[in-house]
Formats: sequence, structure tokens, C-alpha cells
Amino acid sequence: MTFWVILPFVLSGITALGMHVLGSKDKRGWLIGLGNQVLWVVFIVYTESWGLFILTAILTKIYLTNYLKWRMEEELDRQEAQLRHERDLYERERADYQDFINGTCLG
Repeated sequence: MTFWVILPFVLSGITALGMHVLGSKDKRGWLIGLGNQVLWVVFIVYTESWGLFILTAILTKIYLTNYLKWRMEEELDRQEAQLRHERDLYERERADYQDFINGTCLG
């Protein structure tokens, strides 16, 4: 078997790996898929399998869009967690201040 006969099987395996990683809710699955599309383009151009090019273009858009969406959602979650932490610190400091003002800390 030649390299170009074996390559689509390897690329299909990489696609399956990317889907498996995504099933674990890991955004790196989108990057695996995105990188794999580059390899598919090499295969398509070399073998002149132009019918696969449309699918590759569509999947590239899906992988890129979803990766960016997941990354943005992670950043928003991180910011929300930081805001909750800061609010909790403020509430504790406020309660300590109220205790001090009310004399409960002075004994």
C-alpha cells in the first residue's frame, strides 16, 4: 500500500480522536479537528479529490467557530468566578467592618 492510500485511514482516525476528545468536553478536540483539516487539504490536492474539498471547508469553519466559542465561554466563566470571589471578599470585609463598628470585635 502506498502512503496516499493509507493516509485517509490515518486522517479518519485523527477525526475520530478529535470527536472522542470533544466527548470529554475538552476544547482541544476542536484544535485536533482543525489541524486534521490541513492534512485533509494536502490529501485532497495531491489526489485531486475535489469533492472532499467542500466538506473540508465546512468542517474547518465548524471547528474554528466552535473552538473560539468554547474559548470565549471559558473566559467568561473565569471572569464570573473572579467577580464572585471579589464580591465574597467585599462581603466578608463589610461584615468585619460592621462587627467593628458595632463593638463586637472590641469585646
